[in-house]
Amino acid sequence: DVATGTFAFTEDCPDSLSFCPNLVVRYFSNDKGLNTDQITQSLVASLKQRFETIGILGASQDNINSIGFTTVDYQVYENETHLGSTIAFYVRNDSIVSFNFMAENQPEGSYANHRAVFFQILNSIHLDSN
Repeated sequence: DVATGTFAFTEDCPDSLSFCPNLVVRYFSNDKGLNTDQITQSLVASLKQRFETIGILGASQDNINSIGFTTVDYQVYENETHLGSTIAFYVRNDSIVSFNFMAENQPEGSYANHRAVFFQILNSIHLDSN
């Protein structure tokens, strides 16, 4: 069992890129017993505080490896770089497991390809819902 923590993974990419795709996995307590709607609302509010220029594209429910995930897609502009991001999370007992993926969206619309790879990654790993 994984202890509460944060794990970050980044692609090995050339210095010429202004941003390297990355994945952050977080496992943390849901001691307040928030439901997925409350977690989503809190997450969106936190993102709006963190990023000056952000566009929330939407939230949806997805079934990944037979586990019900909530996904939140958004775009940000950081240091003159247009980024796309997807956060996918699920509630596991009294904890939240989240996967936050971010990559460039330059040219506009190219993040969709990165997002597809992110979902391939999620579908390729064994996740425990208990």
